[in-house]
Amino acid sequence: MIKKAWGNRIKQGGGTLVEILVVIVVFLVGVLAIVQIFPTGLNILKTTRGNTVAQNLARSESERLKGQSSLLAEEIVPVEYYNVSTGIAFVKNPRHLERNLMPFDPSVVRGIDSDGDVINLTGNKIGHWAKISGANLFSRIIGEGRVVPSPRFVGANGVGIYGCLLSLQFAPIYFASGSNAGLLEIYGNDMVRRVGYMAGDYPRPDPNGAIGRNYQFYVVAAEDTSGDYDFVGEDQVWIPSQNLRRRYRFAYSFDYDDNGSIRQYDVILSATLDPANANDPNGFFRRVGNYWLVSLKRLVGQQDMSGRALYDPQYFLQAMLGSVRVARVYNELTSPGSFSTDPFEYAVLSSNMGFVLVNPAAFNYYVQRPNGGKEPLVARADYTVFDWRNMRDDFRVPSIQPYQQKLLLGSLKVKGSVNVDGLNNPGLGLSVPAGPNVLDEPDFVLLDLETGGVILPNSYQVDKSTGLVTFADLDGNPGNGLLAADIVYPTGDPNAPWQPTVTRLDDIQGRSVRAMYQGNGEWAVHVLKAASAYRLVHIGSDNDLGSAECYVGGTNVNLLGSPRRIYFPWSDVNKKIIIDEVWYYDSRTGRVDVLQAQEYIIRAPQGGSPDLPYIDVWEQKLRDQLGSGYVETDVYFDFTNGYAVRGVRGASVTVRVLWNPTFFKVSRDPADMRDNYLALERWMRSYRRVETTTLLTRGSN
Repeated sequence: MIKKAWGNRIKQGGGTLVEILVVIVVFLVGVLAIVQIFPTGLNILKTTRGNTVAQNLARSESERLKGQSSLLAEEIVPVEYYNVSTGIAFVKNPRHLERNLMPFDPSVVRGIDSDGDVINLTGNKIGHWAKISGANLFSRIIGEGRVVPSPRFVGANGVGIYGCLLSLQFAPIYFASGSNAGLLEIYGNDMVRRVGYMAGDYPRPDPNGAIGRNYQFYVVAAEDTSGDYDFVGEDQVWIPSQNLRRRYRFAYSFDYDDNGSIRQYDVILSATLDPANANDPNGFFRRVGNYWLVSLKRLVGQQDMSGRALYDPQYFLQAMLGSVRVARVYNELTSPGSFSTDPFEYAVLSSNMGFVLVNPAAFNYYVQRPNGGKEPLVARADYTVFDWRNMRDDFRVPSIQPYQQKLLLGSLKVKGSVNVDGLNNPGLGLSVPAGPNVLDEPDFVLLDLETGGVILPNSYQVDKSTGLVTFADLDGNPGNGLLAADIVYPTGDPNAPWQPTVTRLDDIQGRSVRAMYQGNGEWAVHVLKAASAYRLVHIGSDNDLGSAECYVGGTNVNLLGSPRRIYFPWSDVNKKIIIDEVWYYDSRTGRVDVLQAQEYIIRAPQGGSPDLPYIDVWEQKLRDQLGSGYVETDVYFDFTNGYAVRGVRGASVTVRVLWNPTFFKVSRDPADMRDNYLALERWMRSYRRVETTTLLTRGSN
């Protein structure tokens, strides 16, 4: 019996060990299953967190734009980068789709070199991949501006440079002083367009009569030009000259013979009209009596904002005279201390930081209008954003200890760390003061929005892993309630843009500042906008539209397009517009009716001719309104009034946030340039995006 009892105990003990082993195995299987879930779960958490941060960034930028709607640009258009002898340049490219983030089709580039630069087929550098792709493809700002503000001293202790300070909304910007390349151009109110009045037997201004008013210009069609002057048979503009050297901004659309295909293009060209050059037989302008006579045909052969002549005048066909806009350009000075009595003068304070000082004479200067009234002088700017990846956190310095500010992004790029392409992070690419007579290209900059000065790094600390800025009290006395900081002010001198000395500010509490930095994950916050106003133009069967242009279907000689659709540039897909009047004919009732102040969304093209984005009046408005008894062909545009569509204007501003948490690696082997470019293309597919669209027009707040 003893043996039997011990045997049972042994059997029972053995059974317990087996059970324990089974439990351990089951537990390990469960742990492994849970471990496999972790990566997916963490990725979901990261994506959710990224979406939340992106929504906060989009909301913050939208609110900033609403608060500054009086500055809202007329257009924000895509650009195409290319190489010129003086470096990298760009041109407007309205045929670029918003969803396409690649800089070029792979067939037109050689690849990406070991420094991250895109190389074209001729072996020239076009630019670093990050600066010419993604959000930076949508970076040309047209017509941002405002009434010239009141002047003040910009500098230390209320003294220094005196003028009217402008701060560009999306700075930093590309800038090269005195280049005349149009990287930055400041210009005033549009002059009033007139059709040339009769002088003798010709409908043009009388050059020997009274001098024209300085707020207007005249357009004369080619068939109405006189044989008494140059540019016979060419579309012309006449501007009162006063025999003074002045610069003007011309914007217009024109038909062009592009290798046998008739295409319509739009240009924005700035030209200096100088009495010393008025007799150039190959020039595009003459001085005739009291006027400048400008040939729109020859003008298209001049260099654009990037120093490149894009069009040959011999292939120019005709200008759309109704599209011609002329504005007086402000003269750029190399020193704000040399302002004259001419209000059309400005100086750039701090290179590409986007602070501009306008001549104080521009304040309270009024431009006469044709109805006898007056309007204040404005300063509008065309410029190109330096890099949308540079975050712009605007805030006021805290007034409560411990004087800390949390940035919108919590993980900042560190200069010298490994970037998403495997190369070292070079910083923001901005040369700013780091101390007395010391310039650096840092990864974080703090700007004083009241003066354009740079607050030095000794005045604060940045925790780049959490995005927390802590301000230091440089006076060493925490009990006096003051927050001292060091600042270096701009000079306005392009050769020495920063003062060599440091100024100590006794207290910066409540001061408006801007923090600029980049976030890990290639974050970018950029703005997309429908044009403030669209020009109605005619196009050919193989024609694309330029920026701020639209075409009413069925209106050209070939009846191109649907007589119920209005077509828009490729870059305007998904933008919202408002049309003041759309006149249509109802063939079932024989009545002409109108749609007034209706909102539409521009749809992506679906083939056909022309293959362009469009709004469809039948599908988007009339089908439901007229009822089931109607079919599409029962209605079409009506031109009884001489026009079918009038007052097409943009109504939407979209803030788009892009980020990409993945990586790719640029090979150092020159033979791998092509593979580098293909790796970039694959990496681009991992971009996340969040968009916030607001109905917003200039001054709508």
